[in-house]
Amino acid sequence: MQNMEYFPHEKIRDIQDELINFISKSLSEKKNSIIHAPTGLGKTAAALAPALGYAKENNLCILFLTSRHTQHKIVIDTVRQIKEKGKYNVLTADIIGKQHMCLQEGMGRLYSQEFSEYCRLLKESGKCDYFNNAKSEKGLSVRAKKVLHELKLSGPCHAEETIEVCRKNDLCPYEISCDFARRANLIISDYSYVFNPKIKNTFFSRIKKSLENCMLIIDEGHNIPDRVRNIMSTKISTNILNRGIREAEKFRFRETAKILRKVSKGISALAEHFEHERLITTDEFVDLINSVTDYDEFLTSLEKLSDEIREDQRQSYLGSIARFLNSWLEPDEGYVRIISKINDADKTVIISRRCLDPGLATEPVLSQTLSVMMSGTLTPTTMYKNLLGFPEKTSEAEFTSPFPKKNQLILVVPTITTKYSRRNKEEYDKIAQACEKIIKEIPGNIIFFFPSYKIRDDIFILLNEEIKKLIILENSRLTKTEKAEIQKQLSNKTKKRILFGVVSGSFGEGIDIPGNAVKGIVVVGLPLDVPDLETKALIQYYDRKFNKGWEYGYIMPAFNRALQCGGRCIRSEEDKGVIIFLDERYTWSNYSKYFPKDLDIVVTKDFEGKIKGFFEKENK
Repeated sequence: MQNMEYFPHEKIRDIQDELINFISKSLSEKKNSIIHAPTGLGKTAAALAPALGYAKENNLCILFLTSRHTQHKIVIDTVRQIKEKGKYNVLTADIIGKQHMCLQEGMGRLYSQEFSEYCRLLKESGKCDYFNNAKSEKGLSVRAKKVLHELKLSGPCHAEETIEVCRKNDLCPYEISCDFARRANLIISDYSYVFNPKIKNTFFSRIKKSLENCMLIIDEGHNIPDRVRNIMSTKISTNILNRGIREAEKFRFRETAKILRKVSKGISALAEHFEHERLITTDEFVDLINSVTDYDEFLTSLEKLSDEIREDQRQSYLGSIARFLNSWLEPDEGYVRIISKINDADKTVIISRRCLDPGLATEPVLSQTLSVMMSGTLTPTTMYKNLLGFPEKTSEAEFTSPFPKKNQLILVVPTITTKYSRRNKEEYDKIAQACEKIIKEIPGNIIFFFPSYKIRDDIFILLNEEIKKLIILENSRLTKTEKAEIQKQLSNKTKKRILFGVVSGSFGEGIDIPGNAVKGIVVVGLPLDVPDLETKALIQYYDRKFNKGWEYGYIMPAFNRALQCGGRCIRSEEDKGVIIFLDERYTWSNYSKYFPKDLDIVVTKDFEGKIKGFFEKENK
């Protein structure tokens, strides 16, 4: 096996050497790589080992991109093990979102763009003591240099540890981390620092690096298309406009409040002639503003007034409105513009400019630097290559799970469905009965994932009372504390607990329940919804660009969400459990072909017998 120099462990897992050699070969050929590698391969160590060697030989810095704070810690722990094993001190900077690193009180309540503008204003006006303490006329302050030296000696440090050190020294953690990143061989950060065009240039300028002298390791790459599309999208609502009106009145900007009232009424009038949503053109909204005032002059005025407001308070709704007006003038290609209304008490109307093409942000990056993108649900790899704009010269690979196949039972139950045309009381009764039987047969904690909270609740009502007592209902707005408490309950082996969650909720990916306490995962239905205007536009756009609109824009995103949920059960070589896909559509060829090839799928109506036999065999 190559690259043992930077491999952190004495032993290598099954198939892990193949993964390392694949990455090594791709790098030596100067090829990007897209890798489907199931949980258990040790992807972090397998990617870092060859990447660190290649980066050292070619004088490159590695940017390890991930959206989860828990994964940041795994990378830091891996680098620490490399240091302990081989005495190689890989200088590592860990940078989470700037807002999460800020020591100013109340920053968590701001939207990200509001935080950025407030932070800019504080620094420019000299009112942030944490920033001021980190700087001197010649660059870094003496205090900051001392802390940086301490972090270098004690490192690698997780971002949370850096934040605490900076808190004790009244220094800005983000500024300290960025200065540390200038010298770093490895930087762990969020996707936004590289794939958000409005952040990327500022960040690279701040750390004195360029894409050309960096390489990327992109973790959980299946998240990138949706994540980048959301980053690139903007919206405004009548609620935001009404808050802007109140803000303008508070600061006595009476003419601005008057204009915003007319704009809000105009938007509401646009929504009178449709039921849910419709497409809206660029000119239609611009003409609405121009019928009240001059668009460009109003935008400039709002930007100026919002800065004045931030002198007095952290947040400015006028600033939010200005940002939207600015983004609305950007090009149409790769975007869809939609006006929609919500049937709430306020009769809210939303106008949005939704990004359809993540490649608009990712392709310019991926064409400039070598990258390794990996995930446990990255099939088909060609789809991600197309969607994100990877160069033609890109290697693709799918690896099999290293875990013993005897430790898991994967069932597809074709007796029920959540298909839209069959969503009725009779079908829901059948689903409820199947859930009850599964709960009785699996001797341990279970997580059920439903397509939506409404379907979940409709089925929960139909369960018998004894079963209901065991069930935890996931809330759509869980706090970190509440989520941790549910994880704690699911980790308890002595008291059986069932979680009824949703595919798009807090537990669909990114969590690990230790100790094999969760013995079953049940994905109820295939999480396909009736396509809304955005999804239809996505399908049409991908049809024009790739001739695969239905597959790329509708089927695969839903199927991969189901697979992500299924992956919550078997997380180590010792884990044993049952994964059940409860819907007849999983047997249909146009869907079943998307199951990874290494999965041993058993299609059965006798799921009770199969589950019972599996756990009887386990207990022998």
